[in-house]
Amino acid sequence: MKQAKTIFTVALLTTLCQAVLGQTVQPKITFTDMAFTHNMHICSNNSYYYTINGGVQEEGIINKFDLEGNWQGSHPLKLDMRGIMYSSLQERFYINAYDQNIYAVTDFEIGAYEIAFNKLYDNPQASLALSPDGKQLFYLDKEAVTIYDF
Repeated sequence: MKQAKTIFTVALLTTLCQAVLGQTVQPKITFTDMAFTHNMHICSNNSYYYTINGGVQEEGIINKFDLEGNWQGSHPLKLDMRGIMYSSLQERFYINAYDQNIYAVTDFEIGAYEIAFNKLYDNPQASLALSPDGKQLFYLDKEAVTIYDF
C-alpha cells in the first residue's frame, strides 16, 4: 500500500511538473508568404500582417495579409530590407535595411519612403525592433544591446 501511494505521488508530481514546465505552443494560424527573394521579417499593426523580403534591393516587396492570413496584395519598396516595425505612437511603418539606414514608409501603394535615421547601426544584417508603445528602438549586435529613444 505504501509503495502504491509513493508511485501515485511520483506520477502526480511528474504530471504536474510536465504541465507547468512542458507547455507547448500551437500555431494560431499558418499561411504562405509571397517572398520573391528571402523572407526577412513580419510585423502587425493589429489590422494586418506585413512581411518583407531582402537580398535584392530592386526586388524589395512588402506583402499584406489579413489577420486570418489571406493575402491582400504586394507593394514594391525598392530596399534590401532586414526588418519591418510598426510604431503605434506615430502610426507609421519603419524599415531597417542592409544599407544600415532606417526608412519611414510614406506610401505603401507607390513604394514611397524617406530616411528616418542615417547609419544608426553597424551590422547590416541586423533586424531592429520597436517597443510596443513606439518609444524605444532596440538593436542587438553580438553581445551589445543598444536602446534608443525613438
